[in-house]
Amino acid sequence: MRAYLRLMATLVVAAVAMPASWFQLLDTLKEQASYESYYRSQPPVACPWCGQPLTNGPPQAGALLYCPSDGWQYPRDWDEDSMAGM
Repeated sequence: MRAYLRLMATLVVAAVAMPASWFQLLDTLKEQASYESYYRSQPPVACPWCGQPLTNGPPQAGALLYCPSDGWQYPRDWDEDSMAGM
């Protein structure tokens, strides 16, 4: 119990000593924007409808990924606004 109280006292002192600033909030928003742009640029690895891993299509189809369960195809059925992201 004493160790817990000592830890809590240390955390309270640290929180009072270092207040958050608007620059930290701005850095957090910039980091979130970089994560979003990264994940939007990545192709899907699983079907957004059923969660089944996507399979590579035939070589003549180019860069086609499809779901063997329900026929979902990338990039034909891909909607970046509703399916991309984290």
